[in-house]
Amino acid sequence: MSGADAVTAGAVWDQVVSRLGHIDLGLLDSSSLNATLIGSVVVGIILCASSQAWGVFRIVVTVVHELGHALIGLLTGRRLHGITVRRDMSGETVTSGRTRGPAMVVTSWFGYPVPGLVGIALVGSASTGWAAPVIAILLLIMVFVLVMARSWFTVFIFLVTTAALAALWWTAEPTLSTAVLIAFGVLLQLGGGRAVLSLIRDHRQGRTGHSDAAALARITIVPPAVWLGSFGLVYALVLCGTGAVLAGFIPEL
Repeated sequence: MSGADAVTAGAVWDQVVSRLGHIDLGLLDSSSLNATLIGSVVVGIILCASSQAWGVFRIVVTVVHELGHALIGLLTGRRLHGITVRRDMSGETVTSGRTRGPAMVVTSWFGYPVPGLVGIALVGSASTGWAAPVIAILLLIMVFVLVMARSWFTVFIFLVTTAALAALWWTAEPTLSTAVLIAFGVLLQLGGGRAVLSLIRDHRQGRTGHSDAAALARITIVPPAVWLGSFGLVYALVLCGTGAVLAGFIPEL
């Protein structure tokens, strides 16, 4: 390697390291950040209230939902075979292992609550200055699961998500990356909550199909209503938690 190449490689490595560090919140543009936060809440309400807008945003919630099944399945020792996101915005994650037992229950449960849990984690990490490394972690996760996509539409969605994360991580200045991560966390919670409410409505109308709550009821002695209630409880807690985090974060800017 020539001296020029070594200098170039070193400069690139320095850029990578600089994008993995802690962000000094005191240097952020508070007016831009606050405007983004307020805007994200307004956009989230619109996305959840409008059937047309929800039909588009739901795919983001579906991707996070399916990734929850996939990653928890791997962590509990199940074998992941593939992830599919369909054009109707539904999804499916195929794992193998025991058809009953704690691993199957945990894997099945970690679908609907995951957008909310990820959402509050994103808000919490960004509001404490860790937006950049968290975006890098999300990028690595997307690269890993890309090989598990089982349809061309899923590949397309995963590639778009990966490209967006890469662009945000590499090009965004600290205020923008922090604002986007917090906004995305809020949107995920609102969207995930909307998905749970839709699921509850479907169960009340007898359209249970192959829902996660119905699947959990089949592999346990616990009725679907309890599982639905657990999903709703998660969103009640994470939304309250996010409100508390942001209430303490915004006055500090």
